[in-house]
Parts: sequence; structure tokens; C-alpha cells
Amino acid sequence: MSEEIKNEETTTNTTEAGISTVKDYILYPRQYESYRWFRPIVTALLAAVFFIVISNVMTLITSMIVPGGREAYEQLKTGYDGFDAYSLAGAIMSLGSIACMLLALFLATLVLRDRPLSSYSSARGGWRFSVFFKCFAICLVVSALPVAIITIIGAGDKTPTKFTILGFILCTILGPLQCIAEEYIFRGLLFQAVGSWTKNVVIAIIISMVLFMSQHPYNIYGVLEVGAMGALMCIAVVITKGLEASSAIHITNNMTLFYLTGFGISKIQKNAELESLIESTIIYLVYVIILYVISKKYGWFEPVKKDDVTPYNAKYLAKKEVKRMNNV
Repeated sequence: MSEEIKNEETTTNTTEAGISTVKDYILYPRQYESYRWFRPIVTALLAAVFFIVISNVMTLITSMIVPGGREAYEQLKTGYDGFDAYSLAGAIMSLGSIACMLLALFLATLVLRDRPLSSYSSARGGWRFSVFFKCFAICLVVSALPVAIITIIGAGDKTPTKFTILGFILCTILGPLQCIAEEYIFRGLLFQAVGSWTKNVVIAIIISMVLFMSQHPYNIYGVLEVGAMGALMCIAVVITKGLEASSAIHITNNMTLFYLTGFGISKIQKNAELESLIESTIIYLVYVIILYVISKKYGWFEPVKKDDVTPYNAKYLAKKEVKRMNNV
């Protein structure tokens, strides 16, 4: 890779204060000397294999040994209408089987060793809990509390609580992991892959959004709602240069729905209405605007946690040099 190309594609610069900042999340993979255009495809395929194996083994074992496992498995086959995140077996199958996508991606990165998992987390040297919790606090105010209050006020007769004690615990643990796993795949692996190929954030957002929509078999309003949410979460990733902000809003959205449904206040439905599409789009748009204002005014998303590119590139080039010397 020539010096001219590196200067053009670099995603880092240094401010006057000497603080390294990151310009672009989707081009971050190109900072690694090991980057090749085909490697995201290999990573995705290998992660898919790990995911299929792990999720199927998890589902099989749960259906055989966990109380209610067979019933939960039959419900799982009915789709969203039979969605169960409220019993022990149901939470493992419906949430755990998706959360294992994160483990699958981690195993794929270990096998391929093309770049560390931290490079998917953010363009700042890994997952930043300080950013995540700040964004999570914003999401509680912008999303979770308004939706919960409106739903509770507008709810009719309360249905019986679906949660078992163990189901509530597992849902609370696996629900956020399921959301984060989806972020690593759709706004991490796939978004970065397309972005690094095209160097065009609009194309990357559109493709990531379409793939995200394809995994949610709702009616037209539901699909459009998922598409709007997916696009706005991509924009949140671009603004914050990482997955923490999109994970925060994804978690608050899903967990609010899980809790309201689990306690018999609302119900997860396959079909959405126009009102839900407008409401969700407004909430996510307000969230993205807040992130943009904060990024410009307070610089929450500027400081780099650590440099995970330089040490990786040094090791990669050293190994490459050893191989070259051995072949001389």
C-alpha cells in the first residue's frame, strides 16, 4: 500500500492538543495492514458457520434438558406470534440463540486473525463503556420512559404476567446481549465491509438497512419501521464512530417491549401500524440529533481509548518479514 493511498484512506489525525481522533468508522478496517477486500466475506461466512452450529446445539440441548424446552421449541417455529422471552427455555432459545452471533464473530476473528474484535466495536480502540452508559441514559429519557408511560396509560385490561422468575433473569441478561450481537453483525461487520469497499457511507447505510429489514418478517409498516430504525442506527454509528450508541437505543427499544409484554401490559405483534412507524422514527431521529449536537458541542466521541492499529500492524509486518526472510 503506497504512502499516497494511506494518506488518502487514513481515518486518524492529531489535534493541536496532541489527542488522536478518528474520522470515519466505515474506513477503519483499511487501517490494518492485513486488510484485503475479500476478508470481510470470509469472516462473514465463517461466523455464519459458527452461528448455525452454536445456535442449533443450544436449541437442541435446551429442548432436551430444560423444563418446558419442547414447548418453547414448538413456539419458536411459529415466529413472532409465538415469541417467548419470558420463560427459562424460551429466553435461551429466542434471545440466546441470537446473542451467540457475537460469540460466532469472535471465534471467526480468532481463526482468521485478520484484525481484532475491538476494530468492530469502534474506531477508537474497542468498546467504550463510558460512551455506552451516557448514551443509555439519553435513551431512557428519549425512548424507554415515554414509550412505557404511553403504553401503560393506553393499555386496557392487564393480561397475566408471562415472566417466570428465571425467565425474567435470563431475559434481562440475554436481551441486551442479543441487541449488541445484532449491532456487531449489521452495524459492525456488514456496515464496515460495504463501507470499506465503496468508501461511500450512503451506500453502506442502504445495504445495511436492507439486510436488517430482511431479517424482520413484519407487514409493510413493520418493515418500514425496522428500515428507518436501521438507517438511523447506522447514522448514530457514523456520528459516534462506534457501536455503543446504536447498541444503547437498540437495547432500550427491545427491553422496554420485552418488559411491557412480560408483565402483561402490551403484546409483541408481527404486524405494526402507521402510528408505530411514525412514533419509532421520531424517537430515533431525535436521538440521532441529540448525538450530533453532543458530538459537536462536547466532543464525547473524540477521545481514543487506545491504539489497537499500530501494535497489530507491527506484529503483522514482523511476521510477514520473517516469512520473507525464510523464503530467501
